[in-house]
Amino acid sequence: MHSSGRSIFNSAMIFAKEELRQRLFDGVLGFSWLFLLPGLQLLVFYFVFVEMFQQRSGVTQNYLVFLALGFWPWLAFSETVLRGTALFLEKSAIAKKVRFSKLGMFFGVSLTTFAFHLVGFVCVLVLFLFFGVVDVSIYWLLLPLLWVLHFLFALCIGLIASIVNVFIRDTTKFVGLVMTLWFFTTPIFYPASALPTATAGLQIFNPIASVVQLNRIIVQGGSLAESILPTIIVIFATSLLAAFVYGRTSVELEEFS
Repeated sequence: MHSSGRSIFNSAMIFAKEELRQRLFDGVLGFSWLFLLPGLQLLVFYFVFVEMFQQRSGVTQNYLVFLALGFWPWLAFSETVLRGTALFLEKSAIAKKVRFSKLGMFFGVSLTTFAFHLVGFVCVLVLFLFFGVVDVSIYWLLLPLLWVLHFLFALCIGLIASIVNVFIRDTTKFVGLVMTLWFFTTPIFYPASALPTATAGLQIFNPIASVVQLNRIIVQGGSLAESILPTIIVIFATSLLAAFVYGRTSVELEEFS
């Protein structure tokens, strides 16, 4: 058990460093891109979305802040899932030559992908603080816990999709379509109150909608009366499912990939 845990950790570190190198150090801007990208994305949001959608959205507070606090959790989730879906097949050639923990590899790459957008989110918060559009409160201490739960959900969904993709090669296309539908049915560009009553009631079982809503409440201020229990139950159930699916297919993964 001890050697297995060490193998997972070592594989996670190796592939996390490789993913980081590919994302940051292969380009001209290098590491500075990690901090420049959030600012550029905010500018795009402002010029493309704020002027066009703010009046129609029904949002009364700063729409750029509202949009960013919903969009960054979605970016972190969607790219982690989409990146993870192709991972086992993508790394199969290396797996035939070098022995490493596939679970460790998956964790390392997923963590790096997610952390890339988490750092972007922190940069956005710093910019908002600098311009005085948000205020720090004690509730901000809840943000790390919220984002840990967020990462766990993204990791598990990505792991399940990646395993299925080994056996059903069209899974990547299907996941892309599901993510598009998921994006538009999650209150990112609009408040949850804009949804039909029946659909709005189902959002408590949409962990991403809950993460987005809580992200906005914690940063912008508001009542934390909304229950996070359904979200925790869904994430816990997804974690159990991911562990079960991986446990049942770990041997076959070596064969098919």
